[in-house]
Amino acid sequence: MALIIITLVLINPVLRYVKSSRELHEKELELQREKEKTAQLEERKAQANDIDFLEREARRLGFVKPGEIPVKVVGENQSVGENQSESGKEENSHHTP
Repeated sequence: MALIIITLVLINPVLRYVKSSRELHEKELELQREKEKTAQLEERKAQANDIDFLEREARRLGFVKPGEIPVKVVGENQSVGENQSESGKEENSHHTP
């Protein structure tokens, strides 16, 4: 009878401990993911101050400097007019300041 009473008294604290331990582990994993995300954002923030990086990104997006003529290299599986808008101009040609 004493064993049953002890079991009943201890079962709730033990279950709460197990649940808390599991939640702590999940929160630690979440914290680690957030730290990794923060590190990636800090890296992008640093890149945003790098003029060479910004120029590469602008060119990757199709921007050109004033006076430059945009040129698009067509792959083997594309026809020349495939990526042009209805007006006949390249869709991704933008001028950078």
